[in-house]
Amino acid sequence: MKKSSILLVVIFLLAFSNELFGQQKGYDLYQKALIKENAKGDMEGAIQIYRQIVKEFDEDRSLAAKAQLHIGLCYEKLGKNEAVKAYEMVLSRFPKEVEAVSEARGRLAALQVATTAGGGPVARMLLTSSNPTDNQIENPRGIVPSPDGRRVAYLQSKPETKGIYIRDLATGEVRQIVRGQPAVSYKRVVWSADGKRLAFTETNTDTKSGSVRIFDFSSREVQTVPVQNIGELRLLDWTKDGRYLLCNKRDGGTLELLALSDGTITTLSDSVWFWTRASFSPDGRFVAYGAGPHAKETLYVQSIASGLRNRITESGGGVYLHPLWSPDGSAIAIQQSDGIWVVPMDDGLASGPPRLAYRTELPRWAVSWTKAGGLYFTANSQRNIPLQVGINPSTGQDVGSGIQELTEYPKELMSFRWSPDRRQVILNGWENKDLTVYSTETRASTSYDPMEADGWVYGAMWSPDGKELWYQHIPSSRGGTIIKALNLASGQVRELYPLMQNKFRLSLSADGRMMTFVRRGSVSSSREIVIAETGQADGLVVATLPGPDGIPMNPRVLPQLSPMGDQVFYALQQADTDTGKPVTDAGSLWVVGSDGKGARLLTTAPFIHSARWDPSGRFIAYMEMSMEMSNSVLRVVDVVTGAEYNIPLPSTEDFLTINDWSHDGRFIGLTRADTWWEYWAVQGVLEQ
Repeated sequence: MKKSSILLVVIFLLAFSNELFGQQKGYDLYQKALIKENAKGDMEGAIQIYRQIVKEFDEDRSLAAKAQLHIGLCYEKLGKNEAVKAYEMVLSRFPKEVEAVSEARGRLAALQVATTAGGGPVARMLLTSSNPTDNQIENPRGIVPSPDGRRVAYLQSKPETKGIYIRDLATGEVRQIVRGQPAVSYKRVVWSADGKRLAFTETNTDTKSGSVRIFDFSSREVQTVPVQNIGELRLLDWTKDGRYLLCNKRDGGTLELLALSDGTITTLSDSVWFWTRASFSPDGRFVAYGAGPHAKETLYVQSIASGLRNRITESGGGVYLHPLWSPDGSAIAIQQSDGIWVVPMDDGLASGPPRLAYRTELPRWAVSWTKAGGLYFTANSQRNIPLQVGINPSTGQDVGSGIQELTEYPKELMSFRWSPDRRQVILNGWENKDLTVYSTETRASTSYDPMEADGWVYGAMWSPDGKELWYQHIPSSRGGTIIKALNLASGQVRELYPLMQNKFRLSLSADGRMMTFVRRGSVSSSREIVIAETGQADGLVVATLPGPDGIPMNPRVLPQLSPMGDQVFYALQQADTDTGKPVTDAGSLWVVGSDGKGARLLTTAPFIHSARWDPSGRFIAYMEMSMEMSNSVLRVVDVVTGAEYNIPLPSTEDFLTINDWSHDGRFIGLTRADTWWEYWAVQGVLEQ
C-alpha cells in the first residue's frame, strides 16, 4: 500500500475515533447531569451540564435535544418561568427530533401559560423527596397545607420522631406541636377554616379506643372529643363554622359527618374508598365526594340538610376523583388520568361541562385548595428503578460485578424484560395501557399503543426471534384473556390465541405453546394450578392449593411455567388471620412437573416476594424479605440439586422485585421501589 493511502486511512481512523470519543464524552456528561437532576436534586448544577452539552455537542442532534429538554424540566421543578423558553428552544432548534419535540410540546401544554399577563395555571414545586430535608417526611400523602397556604402539617410515626409537625414553607422552619405517646397512633390532620386549630384522631393501639383531638395554636391546649366506635377514622375536611368534621371509615367504606359538640357520627354515603378526598362547600351546605369502584367512580354533591345527592360527572378511568371545592364555591376540582379538571358549580349543581384546567404527566393525589388560590397536590408515586446483577449461567452464582442501575427509563415504569439479544428492553407502565421499547444502543424509547378497545396489557414477553412482543390483552368487559403479538417493525398487531374465558395472568412457555393458569378449586377457597396447550379451554391440574385453613397460595408470586414448559413453580404463604402479615418461616417455594408428578418443596423463607426461572429451566431466582417487609435478599436455587446461593445486594429498606432473567443467562433484572414524591401548588386553575 502506498504511503499516501496509509496516511489517509490513519487520518480517517483518527477522525472516526475522535468522533466516537466525543460522543462517549457527551453521553457521560448527560449521565452525570441526570444523576444531579434526579438523584441529588441539584437542578442548578444539572442545568449547567445540560447547557455544556447543547453548546459542545450540537452535532449530536438527539443528545443535544434531550439536554435542552432537561433544561426545561429542571426549571419547571424549580418553579421558574424559564422552563417555557427552554421548551420553546427544543421546538425551534431541534424540529426533527420527534421524541424531544413531542415531550416539549406536552410540557408546554401542561404549564398552560397564557399569552396574556397573569393568565393560565402556573405550577411551582414546594417539596420533593430529592431534597434531604423534605425526604425526612415519612408520608407525603399526609401533608396538608394551611388555608392561607403558608404552612403545612403532617404526622410522623417512628418512635424517635413520633408526633404532629408544622412546617413554614417560606422559611423551612419545622415545629413539633404534639409529641407522640407510646401505644398511641395518629391519623391525618385537618385545619380549621381560620387556620387557628388543627384536628386529628388519636387511637390507643392496645384498647382500640380513641377520640378526635383539637390543637389550638393560640392557647397551645388540646381539646378532646370522645367518639364511640371510632374504628379507623380518617379526617377529610372541617366546616367553616367549626361545627362538623368530614371523615371516612375504613370499615364499610363510608363517608361520615362528625359533630364536634358531642362526637356523634352520621353516615352520608357508602361505597367510598378509604383514601379518597372529599370536601365541604365553603358555605357548609354541600359535600362533594366520589363513590363507586375504582376506575368507575362517580362525583356526587350531597346536601347536608336534606341528604339529597346529585350526580355531577364520572371518572375517566384509572384514578380516583379526589374532589376539592374551590374557596369561593364556584367550582369543584377533580383528578383524572390526564390532569386536573374543573367543574363549574351553582347551588349544588353543575352549571357547565367539566374542562381540563391543568395537564399532568402522572396522576396526582389532590390534597386541598387554599384561600390563596393554590390547588395543592402531591405526586406520591412508587417509581421503580431498573437494576441488573451479573450471573454465571453455568452455576447460577453471581460474578462479583455487583448491582448496576439501568439509566434512562420512564417514570411510570412498573416492570421490564430484555429482548433475546439484550439490545432492547420492554417496559410495562403502571397504567397497563401501552408498551414501551427502550433501545440500550440508541438510548431511545418507542411507545406502542396496541389497544384497539378498552382493557389492559399484562405479561409482555419477547418472541424467540425478538421480532415481536407477545402480551395478554384483558378486555374490561369480556371476562377473559387474548394472547396477541405486536410486530415491532410494522407496528401491526395479530391474535396468537383468541379469547380464553376466565383465564387471567397466564404464564407461557418460551415458545408460547404451553400455558399455566390458576382457577378456583372444588373445595371452598382452594385453588388449582392448570397446565394446558395455549388457547385450550382446559388442561391438567398439576397442583391443588389449600385455602385459609391450610397454607394458601402466595398472592405475590403467581405460578410460573418453565421456559421448556416441562415444570411449574408456585409459592405458598401462611398469613396471620388477624393482621394479614406473613407468619415467620411460613413461606415456601415448590416445583411440579407438567404431568402433575414429582411435586416437591425446594426451599422455605419468611416471605417470598417475587421469583423467576432462568432460561435453561435449571435455576429459580427468588426474592426473600424479612417479616418487616424490608432488607431484601436475592437467592438462586438449583432445581435439580436443591443447592442455594445468596446474591449480595446493598443494604436497603426499599422493595426489590425480580423482573427477568436474560436469555443468555448472564443477568438477573430487578426493580427497586423508590420513595420518589413531589409536592406542588398550582395557581390559576379557574382562569380560562
